[in-house]
Amino acid sequence: MTTRTRSLSRTLIAVTAATAPVVALAPTAQAAPAPQVPRTPLPPALPTTPLPTVPLTPSTDDPATVARWVSVPVANVRSGPSLSNGVVTTKTLGNAVSGTLTSNGWLRISSTQYMHPSVLTSTDPTPTTSSSPR
Repeated sequence: MTTRTRSLSRTLIAVTAATAPVVALAPTAQAAPAPQVPRTPLPPALPTTPLPTVPLTPSTDDPATVARWVSVPVANVRSGPSLSNGVVTTKTLGNAVSGTLTSNGWLRISSTQYMHPSVLTSTDPTPTTSSSPR
């Protein structure tokens, strides 16, 4: 090899090395860190049984008889304390009814007759006629 060829070879190697892309090697895989034991105790497990629901209307623990009046033109009396129960009879505006309040607010008139609280009032809605002296 001649001097000129060596010089040219060295130049090509130097130029090639200067313009060559840099290859970055991936870091070596590392093991996952060991799991840590909690330093504070965990809270006790929650119960899996459902909690009792609170009724939307106030209930009375006293089974005493209460008086109510029908506050709508015609009110349905149902066979049970639910709107899905059948209608057994009706009451009209101003009729007085008495019974006990159930846990969900319905008025139990008898063992087979219930009225929804939205059609009842605790005061007599019919106007009373009073005679004034002349």
